Amino acid sequence: MLPLSSLASFLLLTFFKFLAISHSLQEQHQLPRPNLCHEKCGDLQISFPFHLNKSCSSLSDAFHLSCVNSTNIFLNIGSESYRVLEFFSDGLLVDFPGSSSYCRQYNDLNSFDFLGNDHFGLSADNVIGLYDCEDSSLCKTECETIDLPGCDGNESQGSPACCYPLSDYSLWHLGDKFSVFSKFGCRGFSSWVVQRGSNLGKRGVKLEWAVPRNSSKGVCATNGYIINATSIQAGVRCACQDGFIGDGFATGEGCIMSCIKERREAYGADCFKKRHGSKKLLIIVGVLAPLFIIASLIALLYLLKRPVKPGTFDPAQKVHFHSTISFRKASRTRLFTYHELEEATKAFEEDQKLVSGNNGTIFSGVLGDGSHIAVHKIDCENEKDLIQVLSQIEALSAILHRSITRFLGCCIDLAYTPLLVHEYPANGTLEDHLHQTGGQHVALDWYKRLNIAAETASVLAFLQYEISPPIFHCDLKSGYIFIDNDFCSKLCGFGLLVSRHEEGSRFQRTDVYALGVVLLEMIAGSNCLDLQISLQKIRGGKLEEIVDPLLYYHEQPSYHREQIETVADLAMRCLLFGGDGKLGMYDVAKELVHIRRESSDGGSKRGPALEETFSNSSLLQMISMSPDSAYRWECLRIFDQLPLFSQPLSFFTYYKYFDPNSASLGTYSSSLSSFCLYSQIALAIKMTDEKKPTPKLNERILSSLSRKSVAAHPWHDLEIGPSAPQIFNVVVEISQGSKVKYELDKKTGLIKVDRILYSSVVYPHNYGFIPRTLCEDNDPLDVLVLMQEPVIPGAFLRAKAIGLMPMIDQGEKDDKIIAVCADDPAYNHYSDIGELPPHRLTEIRRFFEDYKKNEHKEVAVDEFLPCSTAAEAIQYSMDLYAEYIMLTLRR
Repeated sequence: MLPLSSLASFLLLTFFKFLAISHSLQEQHQLPRPNLCHEKCGDLQISFPFHLNKSCSSLSDAFHLSCVNSTNIFLNIGSESYRVLEFFSDGLLVDFPGSSSYCRQYNDLNSFDFLGNDHFGLSADNVIGLYDCEDSSLCKTECETIDLPGCDGNESQGSPACCYPLSDYSLWHLGDKFSVFSKFGCRGFSSWVVQRGSNLGKRGVKLEWAVPRNSSKGVCATNGYIINATSIQAGVRCACQDGFIGDGFATGEGCIMSCIKERREAYGADCFKKRHGSKKLLIIVGVLAPLFIIASLIALLYLLKRPVKPGTFDPAQKVHFHSTISFRKASRTRLFTYHELEEATKAFEEDQKLVSGNNGTIFSGVLGDGSHIAVHKIDCENEKDLIQVLSQIEALSAILHRSITRFLGCCIDLAYTPLLVHEYPANGTLEDHLHQTGGQHVALDWYKRLNIAAETASVLAFLQYEISPPIFHCDLKSGYIFIDNDFCSKLCGFGLLVSRHEEGSRFQRTDVYALGVVLLEMIAGSNCLDLQISLQKIRGGKLEEIVDPLLYYHEQPSYHREQIETVADLAMRCLLFGGDGKLGMYDVAKELVHIRRESSDGGSKRGPALEETFSNSSLLQMISMSPDSAYRWECLRIFDQLPLFSQPLSFFTYYKYFDPNSASLGTYSSSLSSFCLYSQIALAIKMTDEKKPTPKLNERILSSLSRKSVAAHPWHDLEIGPSAPQIFNVVVEISQGSKVKYELDKKTGLIKVDRILYSSVVYPHNYGFIPRTLCEDNDPLDVLVLMQEPVIPGAFLRAKAIGLMPMIDQGEKDDKIIAVCADDPAYNHYSDIGELPPHRLTEIRRFFEDYKKNEHKEVAVDEFLPCSTAAEAIQYSMDLYAEYIMLTLRR
């Protein structure tokens, strides 16, 4: 007779196998069924109820499709045509209208304007990627575990920073358009469909289909029944009862009986042969299934109650604690024998060791079937430790995340030394790549290192903020970060015995602190760094002395060097503030993802352009005259503690505040010691008098900073104005009525001729930019100024914002501020764009929609927004400018 534990294992495996078969049949029933004529267009099989030939119509002409060039299928709804990408049993995946085969990274919120009708609706299976949102409260963390590929199919470069599943229903509701997200300040979006039970998104918009309930009488076949559509009001479809497959419609394939005959699936009349045997089998299964369940529960209870005897391992008395592991994923995990793992790891020899630490030791190995594994060996002291480890295994194995190594199973044959088995990617560990060990001789470039850092921080933030109770790694190091074939990170080696870790050290070794060490290791390419010396090098502006030679720091483009410096600064903050909780993992992950996103968007286009333009700005040259970079860095560190970031470069105002009698700051501006003295005094005043209001920015002070020996740059040296963002200066680039497209040459600060407009149109009003502002396209904020007369290019004037025109230029956001001249009596009484004559707005819209048409470039203009939105956009661009000029100052 089998031991009770073996019986339990057999019964459970049988039960899960039955569930797996049932699940696979269920999935097969949900596949789309071909239509009656079995039509095809290109590689796509037309599924029911859609049709190309009207003679194949079964339900309604609303499901008629068009096949263009025998390759592309289009669904026509009203005046729009949608290219069909894939069919589902309850809907179809379509592309954005008018997009042809061109894939855009993101689209305007009004580009998919379909609201729904009696036959189609937006499916709740869609996941929306949102771009440039001002309010991040709508972003949902569930998307972190979903692979959302970009246009090139590469998920790591295409995944958005913010996404929202329509199935959430908290902000988007059935009947809403995608434009509902504009109230959160979002400028564009992408869409993927994620089928239930799947972790992979497919680009496009899924439309659910249905037939109106009032015309559904007699529409379902025998053995079929009506189900409600989820996104179409009063819409229904047909489905087959259990034991039948098909489309469920009387005019379609109907419902055909499905059964298992001689271990094969059979259909229709084949199911009626030897029917008495089937009935007998069903009766036996119905009786045995409850008995299996009862016996399994008794066996599990017995295993939990069975006492554990400490001491040497005895095969006859081995402890089975696998009953404490969740069986939610029983089909994916297994119990390994000690002999099997011992053979795979060559008896756990030293050469197989990957990493050793507080969380145990990890060995690499190869199973008999050739699978590469990582075996995590944990030493438990008693039964309590073992139970804690097994409960942590249960929690971790229930998490499905692309940046966590896949848990394959475990072995508990060694009493108090459980062995956890994980998938081991072919590219080894991050430590191997950084130190060129373990057979890894391919150096990681900077982008791969940055991507690994961002993914590692993101998964740690997910485990600490989105999982309850939170899960901490507790001993993060580069050896616990595995690298897969795509050079993406897979985290392993979690601390399953949290009570045994080192405490009371100088820096509390939290995950944030440990991540700071890993970041430094990724920059330096070594884990033998003296942290104190490294921090001194970073503070002293000598980062290049510790950078990994394999990164070729001095040969990197300037924006990569800037990113390395930024990550080094972040690593230093992790070391200084991570141990006491002042810096959280969420903050670290957010910064790293932001840096990675800039790099993947074309190499941080903003970085080199700003550096180039600032190099010709007298403002920057004045600030950067000190030869002592370490002293300057220390002054800026003091400066960072002051609440001055709300206005660009507002620290100069404090000079004026401390010396009210000074008419000019020329004598102070060339002295770094004055700047440092100011920082220290200002910090002391801040600490002793928190209630003293911050003086308003006096922009005229900035104008005195320009030295006569340096030409003024209109973007950086011209003040924006003391009343910004309501009233501000505008540098005119293009005159009203001009067909010449002038623009600012960022390098020289001069106005140059870019081109003559290809279309037969002229600028309806004066057009220019706001100085000391910055947008995501690396340009200052554009303005269209309404006034009576044309103004020559290069002149500047005072303007008042009355509205904002959202615009998408070739798939990229390019909003324009609509303003009036503050000194023109014919226009300065306007305070909001809604006060303008409607024809004037129509004229402006039409110009921007048409002026690039003959260049074969697409421009889309959204609805005009009020003056309050314009003021927010100006303030945001001012803050962004201030942020990046501070980065330049640190360099």
